[in-house]
Amino acid sequence: MLGIMKRTSYLTQRLKVRVLIIFSLLVLVPNLSAQDSRWRVGGIVGAGETWDDEGSLGRGVAAGGRIDWRLVGNTRVEAAIDLLTHDRSVGFFQANGDSVIFSASLLQGFGGGRVQPYVLGGASLVRHSGTSWKK
Repeated sequence: MLGIMKRTSYLTQRLKVRVLIIFSLLVLVPNLSAQDSRWRVGGIVGAGETWDDEGSLGRGVAAGGRIDWRLVGNTRVEAAIDLLTHDRSVGFFQANGDSVIFSASLLQGFGGGRVQPYVLGGASLVRHSGTSWKK
């Protein structure tokens, strides 16, 4: 029982840190975006699931932020950081952890309307940390 309480306390602490980061992004992002129209910022909050080659490692929170800069015309450069947590605490195999995804891309938009088709290409780097155990 003590192991479960320690794990729950650890997960609660991680959640508090993530909520603080998301709140900070939501407060700071509108100020940055308003200063220069060449810059755009955005964020996401949702849910996701982490998989390995044998099945699901669990579901968790997905959150992230991105910033892009208009290079020239409809061409933009974007950088993003996303976080996906996972927790599987039922069954014989249990696991928890998180993945941090860093990405950079080049986006080419077409047209001049409010809604534009686009082509995007880039690269991502993923760092995963987690633990697993058998019950």
